[in-house]
Amino acid sequence: TAEYSEEAWDWFRDNYLTQSERSAAKVYRDLEKIAKAQGWTVPSRKTLERRLAKIDTAKKIYLRKGAEALKRLFPAQERDRTALHALEAVNADGHKFDVFVKWLNGTVCRPILVGFQDIYSGKILSWRVDISENWDLVRLAFADMVETYGVPDHVL
Repeated sequence: TAEYSEEAWDWFRDNYLTQSERSAAKVYRDLEKIAKAQGWTVPSRKTLERRLAKIDTAKKIYLRKGAEALKRLFPAQERDRTALHALEAVNADGHKFDVFVKWLNGTVCRPILVGFQDIYSGKILSWRVDISENWDLVRLAFADMVETYGVPDHVL
């Protein structure tokens, strides 16, 4: 409830919420020097710290410690498969093997595997191998899955 200049609060807040992470006491000492020169009314440090406490914690962490620290503030996402059923959702992915293969046409390269996996069970539903990751490879692997297990509700 103390009377003070809004400029003093703005200066204190802006200099406290920096990645230099200066203490509130240090910023307050600097504010007192500047306020004297500018003619600002300055409340006690505790008053300014109480006003800082009203600022959102996530915002303070982002401004003082950066984006990585803000990410650590929130827990990692945990996925729960119990709400799904078999073939409700499948995902596809490709993998380049760490071996070189000589193909029938004489090409030597690392083969690519494209597979489809049921998200609920983790079961591999279909897979195909080819020289490169291409649409034909994806379509054939998808067709194998549909032919054997049926059409999924969602594909990722």
